[in-house]
Amino acid sequence: MKPLLSTSFFKSFLLGLSQIFLWGGSYFLLPILSAPIISEFNWSNKFLSACLSMSLLISGLIAPRVGKLIGQYEKNYILLFSGIVMAAGLLLLYATSGQLSFIAAWVVLGIAMGMGLYDALFASIGKMFGRVSGKFIVQITLVSGFTTTVVWPLLSFLLHQYGWRITCLIYAGLVLLISLPVHFFTLFKRTAKEPELPVKKTPKIVRINKDSVYYLLVCNFSLGSVVMTSVYLYLISFFIKNSISMEQAVFMAAFLGPGQVSVRLMDSLVRQKPPVIKAIFSALLILSGLVLLRCLPQYGYIGVFLFGFGNGLRSILRGALPLKYYRKEAYPVAIGSLARLPLIAQALTPLLAGIFIYYSDINAFMVFNILLALLNILPPFVLLYWKPHPDKIKSAERWFVEN
Repeated sequence: MKPLLSTSFFKSFLLGLSQIFLWGGSYFLLPILSAPIISEFNWSNKFLSACLSMSLLISGLIAPRVGKLIGQYEKNYILLFSGIVMAAGLLLLYATSGQLSFIAAWVVLGIAMGMGLYDALFASIGKMFGRVSGKFIVQITLVSGFTTTVVWPLLSFLLHQYGWRITCLIYAGLVLLISLPVHFFTLFKRTAKEPELPVKKTPKIVRINKDSVYYLLVCNFSLGSVVMTSVYLYLISFFIKNSISMEQAVFMAAFLGPGQVSVRLMDSLVRQKPPVIKAIFSALLILSGLVLLRCLPQYGYIGVFLFGFGNGLRSILRGALPLKYYRKEAYPVAIGSLARLPLIAQALTPLLAGIFIYYSDINAFMVFNILLALLNILPPFVLLYWKPHPDKIKSAERWFVEN
């Protein structure tokens, strides 16, 4: 009988659980805590949104370096320490006394996001498991799809019982208690059956070839990040603008979670399809969901579910699609490099979306997102039919170069 920690699904469950609490302690923190923070300091909501944008920008800027470090060193200290860094950021939030200390806390949380969220995790899994990593990525994103379902009620309960500062303190302890042992026993500590790799005096340096495939992937991931962030930020406002009550809007927006989790069923149905086909399917689902939202907002739960379904698949493909084009040794570097522009675009989206809506309206903004979603079908279509020139294929050096 296999030890429990040696089973792939249990490892995936633990890593997904860790992702729930890491996402909850950063990206999904302010929707619950922003109101009491604004009330205490009399800050504007724009200032809090700017801090989150800055944090996302930092995570995007450090992503390539994180990927290189994961690829170069045998021991995965980056993911192991991500929970410690996030807990430090939450402790700084607990001790916040003004805007400078609040900004400092979000700088630390931005570093933690770059070290511990999907891109760093996918890079770590790809390095360890190579071409079979797709199975782990699907299982992990299935579990982490319940992030808002788990974290928002927990944060709301803690906030009601103890206030926002103690909530940050307690949550920092939960992040350490969960992420540190999970990352240590799943991706850091070797099991007895895993062969020891020979110790190298100097780390291996891997560089990826930034060719047409690279830029098509960057384009696909960046457009997807912008559309996802736009919908997440303004979905409730869109419903209210279209004469839907707040209660109905919250009810229909709640279909995002089931849509994202249901992607596991979809993946089992198209399991044998190449990831490029799944990318096209994901883009079409997202487009269909947005069109239904804009044309029939009174039946928005259908559009929200389709959008969540496509976006849940997109989250899986962020890790699985590059596996088709990058070797195991180059995969962590590729994931980090591919993450930079999407994360920067995601960080700038709140500011640019606010300007767009100010000079137009939210319905026009939804139409703009439909056009972006339509454009985002093009990159996977090109990838599907793109063939590299024979002169560019040089055995093991096609996708990476070692120095």
